[in-house]
This record gives sequence, C-alpha cells and structure tokens, in this order.
Amino acid sequence: MGREHSILALRRWQATAAIIFAGVILSLGINRSISLLYKQVRPILEDWIAVPLGYPVELGSFLGLHPWGLTIGPVRVLPKSKSSSKVLLN
Repeated sequence: MGREHSILALRRWQATAAIIFAGVILSLGINRSISLLYKQVRPILEDWIAVPLGYPVELGSFLGLHPWGLTIGPVRVLPKSKSSSKVLLN
C-alpha cells in the first residue's frame, strides 16, 4: 500500500509539473505574439491618439503582458514645431 501511494504521489507531482511547464511555455508564446502585434500596430495607435490630442505621440516599447493588462514604456507627447511644451507619461 505504501509503494502504491508513493507511485501515485510521484505521478501527481509529474502531472503538476507538466501543467506548470505548459503554462509557462504558453505564457511566453502569447507574450511574444502580442509583442510582435504591438510593433505592427504601434504607429496606427500613435496616430489614433495624436489626432484628437493635437500633438504627435510616441508610445513606449512593449514591456510585457501581466494579469492586470498590457504594459508599455513611457508615452511621450511631443511638441509641435512652434511649441516648446513637453509631457512624459509613465
């Protein structure tokens, strides 16, 4: 009975480790995919934000996907050619 119990415990541990490993690999794959997608749509997003704002916008680089959402680096609102104002958003 004790041997059967240890074999069952070992199989549970192996199954748990396999699920955790698969989750990590899946998470890394999703993170990489979103990073590539963000690089493609970043100029579109910058224009989409800049038009109503009236100033050119530079979105920060992709920092990662977290449980609370997508994280990007600092966003810069650039001055127009005749304006000397600056804004940096974190």
